[in-house]
Amino acid sequence: MKKLILAGVSVAAMAAASSSYAADIAPVYKAPPAFVPACAQFGVFYVGAHGAWNTHDWNWRDRDGWTGAMNGGGQFGATEESSKSGFGGGVQAGWNYQAGCTVFGIEADWTWTSLGNSKFSTDGGVGAALDTAQIDTNMKWMGTVRTRSGVVVNNLLLYVTGGLAYAKFNRTYTGIDIGVATDVFDDSSTRWGGVVGVGAEWALWNSVSLKGEVLYARFQDNESTFRSAIATAAGNNPNVRFENQDAVWSGRIGLNWRFGGGPIVARY
Repeated sequence: MKKLILAGVSVAAMAAASSSYAADIAPVYKAPPAFVPACAQFGVFYVGAHGAWNTHDWNWRDRDGWTGAMNGGGQFGATEESSKSGFGGGVQAGWNYQAGCTVFGIEADWTWTSLGNSKFSTDGGVGAALDTAQIDTNMKWMGTVRTRSGVVVNNLLLYVTGGLAYAKFNRTYTGIDIGVATDVFDDSSTRWGGVVGVGAEWALWNSVSLKGEVLYARFQDNESTFRSAIATAAGNNPNVRFENQDAVWSGRIGLNWRFGGGPIVARY
């Protein structure tokens, strides 16, 4: 009987130990880690430089018939317009916030342009009877402060952008009424406007990205008033007013140095 009891106790102990061991080695289920979308990370501060091809569209309006006051008249019409293109370059800096593969950011830039443009005309006279008028305008530089919003597809950020634009314009108006009077007016101003555009930025390496964008900026109309010796000699109101309208198309290619971020990484 005693042997039978001992055998029962042994079997029970072995069963308990076996059950405990099985519990120790049983797999424990854990939730899978959060998935981070597989796209490049642009959500950082950055600085960079760019080259640009700029086109300045310019419209001038003679509010008071300034050139018509000359002896020959007929130099310019009531309005004149012109367009000038050229290369430029500048710098930019910005900051992005990224949620998943969606990016929101702000960027400021400055671009040297120096786009000179002139309009020249005569009244068709000969020799001492030749009256002339000339307008020179020069857009020296422009800058923008813009927001950006877009999505990242693999290594490529596609975005739309818009905000404020500002630019420096220098102008000179010259009129020569032979034998009567000469006018030379200078005007220099920094003007504000709005800008919109689209762009793309490609993450090349951990800290470097290549960007390209097209922007359109339209600046506030500018009216200047000058006292004209030619208008005075013609018996007209000596105060003449000129109105200028300016717009710029800018296509840019540049490099950004990102303080962090990187190319496409699938994270788990």
